[in-house]
Amino acid sequence: LKNIEKIKILKKYKINPQKRIVCFSRIENKTFSKKIIESISKKYKNINVVIIEDKKIKIIEDGLLRYSKIPAKEAMQISDLMFCIPQTEPHSFTVLESLYFNTPIFVSNTSWLKYEFKNYPNIIIKELSVKKIFEKLESFYKNRSKFEDKTLEIRDILLKRYDFKKTIYEYRELINKLTNRSI
Repeated sequence: LKNIEKIKILKKYKINPQKRIVCFSRIENKTFSKKIIESISKKYKNINVVIIEDKKIKIIEDGLLRYSKIPAKEAMQISDLMFCIPQTEPHSFTVLESLYFNTPIFVSNTSWLKYEFKNYPNIIIKELSVKKIFEKLESFYKNRSKFEDKTLEIRDILLKRYDFKKTIYEYRELINKLTNRSI
């Protein structure tokens, strides 16, 4: 089912179906984001990069950047894998959505992500660097079925433990704490 949906979405947004698609979400450092895009475009000619950034989605095809109206959920659906790599985070909607769409993930070694994925050390990126991202990319494509199986296992565990209502509650609490007011 995911492949049928993926093909429809790729066609709808005119994205090359012959290329692999790697999605990045929650990159807080703009310089690091730019470095990742440039490095992947140079080293991997067979990969398109999708970056979920606030309400904008960037697609980098053949090293060229374009903005797309593709919704974040469809960006996750078409991706082979997703990197959710914030530097700070209480809880991640993005991770839950990605798992919901059976998209394998790698996460940064921070707060909730570090805690939730402690039993899955291969999913955690201990140090955010282009080199470590490349190591994870290569590991994924060498052992894709293993990562896809692990994603299903993680999905079952996390989606039972967390749901979107809990995520919204935790974000609301964080905003209240940061702004000293109640929403």
